[in-house]
Amino acid sequence: MLLDIVNMNKLISFHAFRRQYDIIKEFRSNNKDAVVDTMGTESHFPKKTKSEDEKCRVLVALILYVQTNDKITDRVINNLFKDGFTRAKARSLSHDQLFELISEVNFNRRKVEYIKEMAELFKQKKIPNTVFELTQIKGIGNKIANLYTQSDLGKEKD
Repeated sequence: MLLDIVNMNKLISFHAFRRQYDIIKEFRSNNKDAVVDTMGTESHFPKKTKSEDEKCRVLVALILYVQTNDKITDRVINNLFKDGFTRAKARSLSHDQLFELISEVNFNRRKVEYIKEMAELFKQKKIPNTVFELTQIKGIGNKIANLYTQSDLGKEKD
């Protein structure tokens, strides 16, 4: 009897999820003007990113987007990247200068540390393309690593 109740709850949960999913899917098929459609990391970069500085910018953008409103992050990224942003520039900026540029995003002091450490780490070596290697970098968790590797930005393609 207990097994029947557990199975019934799983079935109800699945149907409730499926109903919500279908509603969202229908809504999204007719409405493409949400923030997620116009902003986000990929809106700042070409589809086939190859240079290590471009890949670093993608990771920086992903770090900045975490737990911050998309509109705010989009504004910060546009300001940060407007004059070009390279690993060398990240290394040359003081903590205070970088903080000033990204101060609007949440957890900005911690993100300054992550960006500075990442720029130093990739001074001479290539940015990794695997989730495991990426998650070894301070400030990059599974979410950022998966977003990076699942996009064209994180993959070496011809």
